[in-house]
Amino acid sequence: QLIGNSVRENESGVFLGTLFVTDKDSSDQFTWQVFDQRFATVGNLLFLAAGSRLDYEVNPQVDLQVRVTDSGTPPLSLTLTKTINVLDVNEFVPDFPPTQFKVSESAVGGSQVGILAASDGDRNNIIRFRITGAPQSVFALDSNTGRISLLPGVSLDNESTASYQLFVEASD
Repeated sequence: QLIGNSVRENESGVFLGTLFVTDKDSSDQFTWQVFDQRFATVGNLLFLAAGSRLDYEVNPQVDLQVRVTDSGTPPLSLTLTKTINVLDVNEFVPDFPPTQFKVSESAVGGSQVGILAASDGDRNNIIRFRITGAPQSVFALDSNTGRISLLPGVSLDNESTASYQLFVEASD
């Protein structure tokens, strides 16, 4: 058995849990062995080895083979597979390139101007968008989809304003 079975990604040398076994020969001592160099045992304590790191984006679970051997004569052993869950850490910031959209000055309020796209190296992160600079009174931004549209009632006039610059932040 293993009490404790998870580790945050990118940690090294951390305590993972206590290994234990029951044996009818109560006087037996036990030795533990793992078959993955990223892990180590000290007595019946399981650690992520110093210098070893797990990456959730590569593998969110590790199946670790553990062998326990008793001190009887002859020594008896048992090999089990234990699953170590790798916990995701938000380690990457969203990234999106500068983007230009063109919109006709005859577009009516509510018309779509464009959709922003952002990427993030983390799995399962939800990226949200928000306008951080003017002109907030002309454009609407759907924080979930990145859809930019003209606000209702807005009309564009190319002669008075030929272009707009929006400052948008993406966060996860």
